[in-house]
Order: sequence, then structure tokens, then C-alpha cells
Amino acid sequence: MPTQRMYCHCSICQLVYDGPYSDFMLANAKTVSVNPVSKIHYNRYKKPLALDRGVCTECQKPAMGFLQIVPGVRLAFIPAYTLNGHKDIPEPSRHIWYHSRAADIEDDLPKIEGKMRSNMACLGPFYKGFRGKL
Repeated sequence: MPTQRMYCHCSICQLVYDGPYSDFMLANAKTVSVNPVSKIHYNRYKKPLALDRGVCTECQKPAMGFLQIVPGVRLAFIPAYTLNGHKDIPEPSRHIWYHSRAADIEDDLPKIEGKMRSNMACLGPFYKGFRGKL
């Protein structure tokens, strides 16, 4: 199961998810498998450290994303709607890239602004978990 769930307000997520933010979960990519017959087209919207965002070619919805942090450390970004109804889905923990928001959100979750702070809020726990394994 994914270890984190959050909302991202970056302009790319707004574009890909066709909404004000994305609702996604993170997991170690080694624990995720994608059906080999899935019709997913992957695209990178910026470089160098960029997420390979996969969109279903049939329904045009986000399907999966992958990010190679360093050799041997790859993360899976899983749209939350793909696990709707699953009993172990994590609760959202924060908003990232909030400075790019399309609208203010009224909830009690932390709102993280700034590129570096947003990236660390998202990826920091994985860096810590892999620190001794690199």
C-alpha cells in the first residue's frame, strides 16, 4: 500500500488532472506493478528531475507516475481515485506546491509553499528511508 497521500497544486498536476490539484499517493516503485497490457502513455513535462506521468490512452485520466530520485530509488505516484473504496488507503497529509494553487482550500492540512519545501515535504521521507541503502 502507498505510504503517503497528498494534494499537489503545481501547474502540471492542474493540467494533467484537469482540476485545481491532484490527489495522489506515494509508494516505493518496487512494490507497484502495472498491467503490461495497460494502454498508458508516459510524458515528462519538465526536466531534469521530472516525473514520468502516465495517462490512460483510452479514458485520458492519469494512471500512474514514476520518479527516479537516484539510482536504485524510484517512486510511484498513484492517483488516489484508482484505489477508491480500498480500506487501507491513507488519509491526505498535506497540500504541496500550494503557492501555485488555483483556489484556496479550507481544511486543516498543512499548506506547503515553495519549490524546495514542497519537494522535501513530498520526497523527504523517502530520502530518509533510503539513506542507509544508497
